[in-house]
Amino acid sequence: MKIDNRDNCSLRQQHPSLVAVWITIISIVLAATPQLFGQGVTVRPVPPRPEAAPDRYIVQLRAGGDVGAQAQRLERQYGLNVGFVYRYALNGFAAVIPAQRLAQVQNDPAVLLVEPDLVIHTVSQTVPTGVERIGATLNTAAAIDGNDSRVNVDVAVIDTGIEAHADLNVFARTDCVDTSLFGIWFGATCVDGQGTDDNGHGTHVSGTIGALDNGIGVVGVAPGVRLWSVRVMDETGSGYLTWLVAGMDYVAQHASEIEVANMSMGWTGNSPAVRTAIQNAVNKGVVFVVAAGNEGQDIYGADGVFGTSDDVEPAAYPEVMTVSALADSDGLAGGVGAATQYGPDDTLATFSNFSSTATPGNPVVSPGAGIDVAAPGVNILSTVRGGNYGILSGTSMASPHVTGAVALYIAANARANNATGVAAIRQAIIDAAQHQNLWGSANTADRDTNHEGLVYVGSGSGPINFAPVITILSPNTGVSFPSGASITFSGTATDEDGNLSPSLSWSSSKDGFLGTGATVPNKILTDGAHTITASATDSKGKTGSSSVAITVGCIPTTVRISSVTYALSKSKRDLSAIVTLQNNCNKPVVGATVSVYITNWTLLRIWGGTGTTNSSGKETFVVKSAPAGQWSTQVTEIIASGLTWDGDTPSNSYIKK
Repeated sequence: MKIDNRDNCSLRQQHPSLVAVWITIISIVLAATPQLFGQGVTVRPVPPRPEAAPDRYIVQLRAGGDVGAQAQRLERQYGLNVGFVYRYALNGFAAVIPAQRLAQVQNDPAVLLVEPDLVIHTVSQTVPTGVERIGATLNTAAAIDGNDSRVNVDVAVIDTGIEAHADLNVFARTDCVDTSLFGIWFGATCVDGQGTDDNGHGTHVSGTIGALDNGIGVVGVAPGVRLWSVRVMDETGSGYLTWLVAGMDYVAQHASEIEVANMSMGWTGNSPAVRTAIQNAVNKGVVFVVAAGNEGQDIYGADGVFGTSDDVEPAAYPEVMTVSALADSDGLAGGVGAATQYGPDDTLATFSNFSSTATPGNPVVSPGAGIDVAAPGVNILSTVRGGNYGILSGTSMASPHVTGAVALYIAANARANNATGVAAIRQAIIDAAQHQNLWGSANTADRDTNHEGLVYVGSGSGPINFAPVITILSPNTGVSFPSGASITFSGTATDEDGNLSPSLSWSSSKDGFLGTGATVPNKILTDGAHTITASATDSKGKTGSSSVAITVGCIPTTVRISSVTYALSKSKRDLSAIVTLQNNCNKPVVGATVSVYITNWTLLRIWGGTGTTNSSGKETFVVKSAPAGQWSTQVTEIIASGLTWDGDTPSNSYIKK
């Protein structure tokens, strides 16, 4: 396709059957896009169901005997290709098993269980709002004061790795992403001292846990903790269960040093190997903190039953600390901050998973049932690759807040040495959480009757911002005004003592700043949907705001083709088809992408192309040296920001002689 400087689009001839095949291929590619628990966040209606890796398996061995020797025997006897050998979190190994040998391996007396290897995916100096919201600035163990004091705790980040960053204290690193070639392992093992972050997810998670209190960039919940980078996912944010188990085996091997581990990832399924590995690491005293997931569903799946194939793992495991995500825009309780793209201030994020029941045998008791606590997970500022800082959203961004909170608890008290100690730490974090009735929102958007608290590590019940209170007197929310109407805004602001606060400041989400004062008269706004916000800061430095939603004139929602016309060049050789778009307010639609087929019915030949509408809402498609015959144009797709195409192409025809 070629676009000239007049926004005209020259077309190339296409065969109808090839067009159908190409569209099918595009559909398949789009459907295969994976989900992350972070990365800005992609929300899908179901969690990512792992893909089985052909011929790759996790083999658990029965107790007794040397696991390495057993792996070698099975390799020789059945023609396996052994990869990772697990000795600390799991008694077993990873292997490529030929299909014709699988049953023999499963029936070997030394083998306890064989399960498929699966592909899995990751599940988001300024004090970030999340750090402020959970009271870390008020925590004596955190000691956030810009003097670079460091929390004396070791934290494993089981993720995509951690890139070297001036704001992170990376103490150790290991790379468990194997170097198999064509499915064959060559001495697979976690390689110490290697494994940077080619994705960025693990680096962002790490900053929230423990970015240094060094006067630059951001500060973490537990500043300066020793971070152990355990790379189990590659640059795409994906990996295998065999890699993950290898990473947990590494953590279990170093359990005398590592006190807490963060896992911001998830998949749908039921993996005995991963749960066993976590159980064994927990038995050694490591607290595992995991993301609840971003599908807006029960962590136990549609059936609500633990241990079935629709569970969100590892969030569903009773041995881990599972964290949901809060939408918080101002770092303060009270529900007075601006709304976020994932829900109003101080409400559970629209994407966050929940729990309608608790798993029998869960060693802790939480108001959130299978969810231990919530934590900020929307628009979280943290460290990113390249020595920079960036904002992500997701339960992946919520869980590291809790990992930092666990590190602070351990620093102020003591580490766990067994599963009982891990449960005691989890229960202490749950008991100290801020109850939902203190969040400040009339409706916290919890999807069930189990209301988990918000992790809190400060003193008291949290930094609550109740002042000033803004009341918008007019206009009322939901009111519609005609185009060009003069609108007057009025309101009041009072502080927590009932005194009048300073002058209100008014703004529109569409038109920006509107003015200051208790009354702002005669404002003419552009057509469309507006969120009008009044805000004020009182003498104590506390800021409050309130908003109403109004509409002015016609709000564009749909796009239609107002006409398809034709023209010939001066030489009468080239044929132009002009497509004109309008929205439902009868205004030109500018910058829309239009795809067409132009057919010569006399010769049964098709030309196709894509172009972009100009300032008049028009795009011209040119068929060079167009042959004679009867022509018509069919629009196949229109992509216009914020608008939905009605799908109709008006009848059109042109006869070229």
